[in-house]
Amino acid sequence: MDTGTTIGRLGNSIKAYAPRIFVSSTSRDLGTYRQLVCHELWVGDYHPVVQEHFPSDPRRLSVFLEEQIDRCDAVICLIGPRFGEAPDPQGGPLRSYTQLEYDTARKLEKDVYVFLASPECALDDDTPEAEEMRRLQQAYIESVQRVDQSICKMFSSPEDLRANIVRLVPLLGKLKQGRNATQRPSPYPYFAGRQLELQQLTASATQSEQCVIVVLGPPGVGKTTLAWEWFAKHLPEAFSAAFWCPSDENQYTFDVFLDYALEYLLRGKYDKRSCPGIATRVQMLVQQLLDRPCLLVIDGMEKWLRAWMMRRESLPAAAPTDGRAEGQEGVDLFLSQIALISGGSHVVLTSRVLPSMLDTAPHSAIPVMEEVKEARLQGLDDEAAIALLRELGVRASPEEMLTVAKRFDKHPLSLTIMGKLAVRNYGGSMDRFRSDEWLIARDQKLTQLLEEMQQALPARQDSEHLLDLLARFIETPSYERFSTFLRWLVVASGRAGLVARPTLHLSDDALREALAILDDWSLIAWDRKTDLLYLSPLVREHFRRISSRSLQVDTALAEWYLAADVAPDAQSLQDVASRILGFKHALRAQNKGLGNKAILAPMSDCCSLCEWLAQWGHQSTGIDLLSSVVAQTEQPNRSLHLVSRGALYQDLGKLVPARDDLTKAIQWLDGNFWRRYRHREVLAGAYMNRGNANSRSANPAQAVSDLNRALQILSRPFRRHRQNHRILVADILTNRGAANRDLGHLSAAERDATEAMQVLLACLASGACPSPRLNERIARVMINRGNARANGRQYAAADDDYRQAIQRLTQEAGSTESKSSLLPLAHAMRGLLLSDTGRHEESRTEHDVAVTLLSELVSQGREDCQILLGLAYANRAETLIALSDLQGAGEDADAATRLYKQAAWEDSSELALWGAANETALWGLNHILKKIPSADPGESGLFRSWFALRLAMGPHVLALFVRELTGVIRLVHRHDAPFSAQAVVAMLKMLEKDLATGYASEWLMWELHDLLQFVAADKGRLGELGVPTERLAAVVRDLQARVR
Repeated sequence: MDTGTTIGRLGNSIKAYAPRIFVSSTSRDLGTYRQLVCHELWVGDYHPVVQEHFPSDPRRLSVFLEEQIDRCDAVICLIGPRFGEAPDPQGGPLRSYTQLEYDTARKLEKDVYVFLASPECALDDDTPEAEEMRRLQQAYIESVQRVDQSICKMFSSPEDLRANIVRLVPLLGKLKQGRNATQRPSPYPYFAGRQLELQQLTASATQSEQCVIVVLGPPGVGKTTLAWEWFAKHLPEAFSAAFWCPSDENQYTFDVFLDYALEYLLRGKYDKRSCPGIATRVQMLVQQLLDRPCLLVIDGMEKWLRAWMMRRESLPAAAPTDGRAEGQEGVDLFLSQIALISGGSHVVLTSRVLPSMLDTAPHSAIPVMEEVKEARLQGLDDEAAIALLRELGVRASPEEMLTVAKRFDKHPLSLTIMGKLAVRNYGGSMDRFRSDEWLIARDQKLTQLLEEMQQALPARQDSEHLLDLLARFIETPSYERFSTFLRWLVVASGRAGLVARPTLHLSDDALREALAILDDWSLIAWDRKTDLLYLSPLVREHFRRISSRSLQVDTALAEWYLAADVAPDAQSLQDVASRILGFKHALRAQNKGLGNKAILAPMSDCCSLCEWLAQWGHQSTGIDLLSSVVAQTEQPNRSLHLVSRGALYQDLGKLVPARDDLTKAIQWLDGNFWRRYRHREVLAGAYMNRGNANSRSANPAQAVSDLNRALQILSRPFRRHRQNHRILVADILTNRGAANRDLGHLSAAERDATEAMQVLLACLASGACPSPRLNERIARVMINRGNARANGRQYAAADDDYRQAIQRLTQEAGSTESKSSLLPLAHAMRGLLLSDTGRHEESRTEHDVAVTLLSELVSQGREDCQILLGLAYANRAETLIALSDLQGAGEDADAATRLYKQAAWEDSSELALWGAANETALWGLNHILKKIPSADPGESGLFRSWFALRLAMGPHVLALFVRELTGVIRLVHRHDAPFSAQAVVAMLKMLEKDLATGYASEWLMWELHDLLQFVAADKGRLGELGVPTERLAAVVRDLQARVR
């Protein structure tokens, strides 16, 4: 964005500076000529000033004239033969007003341009004056010609004078002083973002009455870069002069700044010998700012303040001194004076801290925020951070760039250094910067900047101590959290080395004062609304790099976090943040014992962190935590971590890594079988979780084998049975029941579920079970048993199971605000049952509830609910087809397809089955809507997909295949009976090979039984269309006999 764009966005309120030109002449004879000069000056964008417009003033004329002409940039004198009016000479020689104006301009060393009227020039009024006046004027003209011969021009007519002024106007351009910088800042490779701040600077410099503009921010955030970009490329034309000067304690002191600024603004007519005092020169500079609109930019204002000047002195930690007061003579006087200037001139200060003189003085702050105290320059926005890295030559996707940039709070200096390193050393790749790496140590300029900052810390001992502790925090702590940790350090045994002054740790007033100083100096940002203590990324990295006690601080933080109680009803990641942070700090401290404690020890109600993460749908968080320690952990804890990670992988449908983790854990645990109850339970849990992974991989036979092994381990004689042992047995039975149901063994599935129910109800009745969520476990068993009963056409019993499950889960949700996915699952399963029994309106109501609840869970970040939501949409689609809501059915089926495609499960998994079932419903829907041509169903892609699933997974998929296709056949039949007949024939043909081998399945038997009922109901017509009704009946009878 260029200057024109910036100004354009601010409207027409910004006016370019017009140099003031004093025009002197007598009025009676040269009045029209003076008007002509003024007109040409206005056309040339200059501001003419004439004595006639002066207000009355009681001061002496010489004083008043000097003040008015001093404010002008140049003087044009029109001299004719007329002496004109004159003031009382008061004992001196008689001088006319125009002569006095010329004398004053010469005294002030202004640029003077003289135009003499020739004898033949026609005057406005040629009435003769007194002889004495005529002689005085003639002497004055001769004196001017003698002294200023080189600048005198003659004119004989208005046209002649106009031509002279037109030629003069371009020469007056030198009155607009160019920008001047005593020392340019270091060049930056690319300027990105900050468009809002650039506009705010322009607005403050052109629309605000406040003279002082402060750009606040921590070191390296880009204050200088922003100010220079604005000064060099976006500066509005509202100023007659613009001057840039850096601050420094040696080369560019405040005294030197005054000399440079006055030398520039006075156009080389400044003589320090005439005004050696600081106060005098400050007043001269302020007067220049009052006389005309000027801009001064002082970069790094903090270097003229007391804390910076005293940084090498050894002061007591709590020495009472205002570090934001002046550190060099005259600074506070200058700030107090310029704060009183309104309109016109402006002074821009870049600083890490607001000088105390401006605490109550009017000033503007950049960036502009609702509360000035909170205003300080932050990191770049997302788009600018990506643009900066791309311009530097980084090769990565925008998402990758943004991920790494956020690690450094999108801090421009950090990103610049990182980008240069990536391009120079790694071909533009950012892979090396995904983990902690010290950027500071790789850049000498940055190292010097931060060491200089550390030396200038106010109350240095206290400040270094607090910053060292804050830098180790992984979270952004609130004041209350940080102060609690400091108090804990005092009372915790063995932590004396992490305590500075006890008063700082124990006194709220002392700590608040110390943190307020750090906030003033932009080393931290203390958000008064949230009470959070933000640390600048470069400051944080600097203190992490130089700290000699990093391991001790991280160990202390780990112990402190792990000592915090976790509420029994914890439901969000924030509720268990102390346990997660304790683990991360233990990892940093290389303390394996604390790390294992954080992961494995119960938080509340016997629930470990990983178990909680699994229950509340934060599997990815758990996987990340475990992956950071598995490789470094020794046995047996390594196997415990593998079991936990495998279970989390399994929840997310990442079945290959799940089985790999669980198999590795089983191999070690089975080979090193311990006698302790807990270890046997871990082994049984590993087999159970691998069984679940196999079940979700559509391999229920192997799942049953693993679950049988889990039960065998737990059936070995123990001296006593703990409640957790009994609950684990119930969990294994529940999961084996689900696997048996997938195999089509409905009776076995019902028996397993019933036995699991008995165990859990006994635990609940005992009242001594420490395990949480017993009602949810019971509800899960009820849902599983309801599924087996519904598949076995025990509709009433199944409906009773579903309704009881819903009742328990609703009560649980009302008492704990539970986010369990079981409640919507129970509604979805009951919806299927109601649809199977022809109660389609009631079915739609249940499916609506399921979709709503699951959508809420997915929107809350529940990773384990996305596939269930797809299943709920697919189930509702089938009900809507039955209700003839074909548009709604299509929308739901498409939604299910999108959700299934977003998942990353294996092809050979239950997700593939659910996807095939959804595609079957879509296939029927599209046939009803005539979106696909009528053809032999047996030759369709859908049948080929089911056949491929049968080959990959085994014959147990046939039951679901028959169920889904029978539903479609029923719906399509009234629209296209021949198509239904062909589908039945194709289905029987596909089943022949498996049925011929003696395969038996209760579930398949019941699905074929329903198909037979449908065919028998329209036996005549379907028989005419080629459906072998008797053959189908024989298949059903044969299958019934095998099942029995």
